Amino acid sequence: MGYNRASYVCFREYEIQDGFGFRLRACRKTYGKIERFNVYLKQSFITPLVATMKLTGLEADVDIANGQIGQFILDVAHQRI
Repeated sequence: MGYNRASYVCFREYEIQDGFGFRLRACRKTYGKIERFNVYLKQSFITPLVATMKLTGLEADVDIANGQIGQFILDVAHQRI
């Protein structure tokens, strides 16, 4: 019979919980929410910003992005609500 590391880790977690008198709870699933936001931000803000900067011969960096994000939120992102 093979060694199943996932089962061992799960068993050890429950063993430790019993010893300290608490139980772990699974968090609500947020994986899709975070990834959807990251894709939206990249497609709607970062990619157009980089393209615009490239056309003007400049390179987009953190300072430029920070300067532009406020206007993006007011003009574009808040319109989705």
